[in-house]
Amino acid sequence: MQLPLLAWLLQGIPECIASTALVMIIGTGHLQWNKIIFIGLCQACLAYLVRLLPITFGVHSILLVISLAVLVSTIGKVRLINSLTNSILVMFVIVFCEACSRWFINRTGIVTNEEMVKSIYCWVLMGLPQIIVLFLWVYLINIKIKIKSLQIQEK
Repeated sequence: MQLPLLAWLLQGIPECIASTALVMIIGTGHLQWNKIIFIGLCQACLAYLVRLLPITFGVHSILLVISLAVLVSTIGKVRLINSLTNSILVMFVIVFCEACSRWFINRTGIVTNEEMVKSIYCWVLMGLPQIIVLFLWVYLINIKIKIKSLQIQEK
């Protein structure tokens, strides 16, 4: 399933950076934005290339979960089992958010499935909620970690 270049730029890259940030904050407890952006860009490039391959639908998702886990493990210095577990968790979050977005759009009748598939702009707009949710989780986990570290320092 080929990914249009505009969708890759506007949705793919931010989604990969957000996914990496979430895997890293869960795995390390802190945000290293230089590593997160680098891994996210590498993951976005891999996603673009993997989607060019003539493979069965869904296999690309498995390959991308594995590649994210390996990138986070090697570059982000997170144990491979932890990064794999976190990558799977993030994939479930993305799938859940995508399903909720599609359900909401179908329920409200804002755009039909056919229109969404035909229009790259509708496709990209449909992907924005999951990116926002991923970054929101990163932000909330980061706040929780900071509060917890402040409580430990007070003791």
